[in-house]
Amino acid sequence: MDQKRIGHFIAKLRKENNLTQQELADQLYVTDRAVSHWENGRRLPDISLLKNLSDILGVSVNELISGEKFKDNNIIKKSDDNIIKTLKDNKKNKQLFKLITFILIIMLILLIVFANITLKKNIKPKIKIFSINVQQSENTKWNSNEQLHIKLYYLDSVDLCTENGNCYDIFYAFENNAMDRITLSNYLNKQVEINALKSETLNDSRSTIYSNDYYEVVMCNTQESNNDILVGRPGLTDNLNGNICGYKGININKFHRVYHIKSIKESNKDTIDVELTDDNKKYHVVNIINKYDILPGHDYEFTFGTYENFSETVENIFNYSIIYNVEEYTLDESISEYNSNKDEIKVNEKNTGVLNEIPEASMYIKKNSMSKTKATVIIEDYSNGQYFYGSFYKIEKYNSNGEWTDLVYINDKNTSWNSMGYKPDKTGIIKYELDWKELYGELSAGKYRIVKTAVKESDPCTNGCKLYNISVEFNIE
Repeated sequence: MDQKRIGHFIAKLRKENNLTQQELADQLYVTDRAVSHWENGRRLPDISLLKNLSDILGVSVNELISGEKFKDNNIIKKSDDNIIKTLKDNKKNKQLFKLITFILIIMLILLIVFANITLKKNIKPKIKIFSINVQQSENTKWNSNEQLHIKLYYLDSVDLCTENGNCYDIFYAFENNAMDRITLSNYLNKQVEINALKSETLNDSRSTIYSNDYYEVVMCNTQESNNDILVGRPGLTDNLNGNICGYKGININKFHRVYHIKSIKESNKDTIDVELTDDNKKYHVVNIINKYDILPGHDYEFTFGTYENFSETVENIFNYSIIYNVEEYTLDESISEYNSNKDEIKVNEKNTGVLNEIPEASMYIKKNSMSKTKATVIIEDYSNGQYFYGSFYKIEKYNSNGEWTDLVYINDKNTSWNSMGYKPDKTGIIKYELDWKELYGELSAGKYRIVKTAVKESDPCTNGCKLYNISVEFNIE
């Protein structure tokens, strides 16, 4: 065998596969110096490495030891030539001769048996994802392959694209082993690291939700062995009301809590054990994903989301909720005061009005904020910033005829509204402190609803903006 020819061939294939000598060496568990010796023709790869080396470089063993790629009709001839060359080159080493001859004969037999399949089948190497492109659908709700556990939600297709512009349908890529869960997860995590994607982790199942302005991906990984991959439009998980990864959910409820961090201990490469104190200064140890920038001795505000009701304990919050965000808490209000003013974790007890023209949003009244002249109203909007909400609102009363009628202002001359539009914060929350004493006075006993309006950001408002109503109902005793 021509060592220099083989060495030059290895170097050429390595460069075509965008690998450094060190990267190739790492995959073969050898040193980069060994790879350098091969490429310079000083040594040949050990026979135990030939199969793995040829797989990595995308050629057959016969082509590797020939130092060239050859056409399909030359496969048998080249195999014979290689056997003859091997016999001549190894006369002095009978043991090595027998081993190589045996391997080449077995490979030749396998090549002949599977030649048809090998020549016809287009086997592609693992795709190195550069971007993900999605094609939305208005008609098809689910496009899925149950065998692959991949489901597309209101998408016609999902393409995995390489840096040179080649794109592969996600179903095709997985079916042909050109893509797997680990490779896809690694790409998504790298996008999170460079802030191209946001990620949320469901703590009790370790399933991860990735999202940006174009798509949302759910990588399921539950203790019940649910390994679904869901890809959809932004807001996928909210539109499915938490029914993901085999988990039966309802409308998500987001809430905030502040904790003081006492200590942090690494649990494994993915999680950390955090010792923290609650507003009663009681100690708790919780296990969370190791991706938040937190330090001992500081206070942090956690933004949670949950799909179910549970008794509020620190352990339950961390076990049954998603952590959406963690930020250092710097307000003057104490932790106990802050947490005591927060809403209860009661997903089903929100009194959302019947009038709601924004399916991705809901409006409710903050607990203990309601009186005859004022209330704190909170809107949860999971449309990824599609709507602007103004300062205007009105109150309607339910009359004996079963109809809603507008309340009349008690002093209409002094009523004005600013034209500013407001978007929810990064957790999807927008809060209004409403005081209608000067507008309506004290409300008498009866059934009422507060109505607010929103405008879509994409609306050009050429002939006036289309308004979308959202409401919350309440009773005055």
